[in-house]
Amino acid sequence: MDVIELIPYGEEIAIRQEQLLEFYKRDQIIAISNEDATISLYDGETLILTAATEAFLNPKDSSVKGLMILIKNMLMGSDTTYTPYPVVKVTDTNGNVNSIPAGGSFVCNPFTNPAVVTDGTTDINLYAGQTYTCEVPEPPSEWFEMEVDTTIVGAGSPSDTFRFRAKSGTNLIIDKGDGSDIIYFTNTGATTNIDLVYSVGGVYTVKMKGYYSGSFRTPSDDGYKITNVLNMGKMLWLGVNAFFDCPNAIFSATDQMILISNNPVPLFYKCTLLVTPPYINTSYISNMTSNFYRTSLDADLGYYDLRSCTNLTNFALDVTTWSQANYSATLLGWLRWDSNTHSPAVGWVLKSNVPFHGGNSTVAIGSEAALARTYLINTLGWTITDGGEV
Repeated sequence: MDVIELIPYGEEIAIRQEQLLEFYKRDQIIAISNEDATISLYDGETLILTAATEAFLNPKDSSVKGLMILIKNMLMGSDTTYTPYPVVKVTDTNGNVNSIPAGGSFVCNPFTNPAVVTDGTTDINLYAGQTYTCEVPEPPSEWFEMEVDTTIVGAGSPSDTFRFRAKSGTNLIIDKGDGSDIIYFTNTGATTNIDLVYSVGGVYTVKMKGYYSGSFRTPSDDGYKITNVLNMGKMLWLGVNAFFDCPNAIFSATDQMILISNNPVPLFYKCTLLVTPPYINTSYISNMTSNFYRTSLDADLGYYDLRSCTNLTNFALDVTTWSQANYSATLLGWLRWDSNTHSPAVGWVLKSNVPFHGGNSTVAIGSEAALARTYLINTLGWTITDGGEV
């Protein structure tokens, strides 16, 4: 049986049985090669699928021992779980295409013929003797990107300027989006404003990366000038209320917002056009007060891990758009609700006595979401303000 590997970004390589594989590491790139070709895996990627009876591995660098073990587990027939980013599309040499959607984990069963990749719902069969190509979207940009319109009326800064606040700890590389030189900004002292001044007022795509502590709402209300949040990138958000009062901003970004603070409130306060927020790892966040106050929130936030959260006061106050379906899914998800036992997943424990405002959102009478809501109130002592059961 051939060794079949799925490689990121459209590259393809078939490592034949009993060929020597050599591992070596360059900076943050791990390269795997045989006599014919070399492919590269960048730091954080675990996108290898191998189906074979055996292979001989000879790592030259002990720093990649973990990668060797990952491949050996696959070769020896153990089920190996991995998560591709974010959609895996498999094309065989006959032009047949299958895809597995993002979300959850995927299991490779390499000791079957054909080998099977599955997410529990969709199966892809990989046959011996064929070379397969794995296609994934381009990796997300490292840049945080937003569209600003310096001419918007209501903001206090001049019509050729975008102004935002930077607190101590801010360390940014900024591309104004007008072709001018990159700006390097560091603040280790008192809070100050950053002015991006343009020769002509208008719409620009501003890019930033690094560490940001501050708010796009300054005393001159320049949060009004943000019209679209395009990409969260790998920028680290150190402070609170970053998008406080950005009423003209839509959020097109679908990647993760990397929060460092455990108290990032009120994060999207009065972002009135926000429907679906960026993905956020909430597992360490204790306070989410007013995070979606006066937004147009209508998303399933059930993936939130609220085991550290003690305060959801005014979480969705004045939100009239949270649909029953998404609100119900959110409550069920927060509890990791088991519809068979009508109770939270074993070992999944949320904090008690948490105040929570769900806007005017409702759950259906007698539904699993209604049972989950009742559990939060009666068993955990939550104080819930919402539209109740209808």
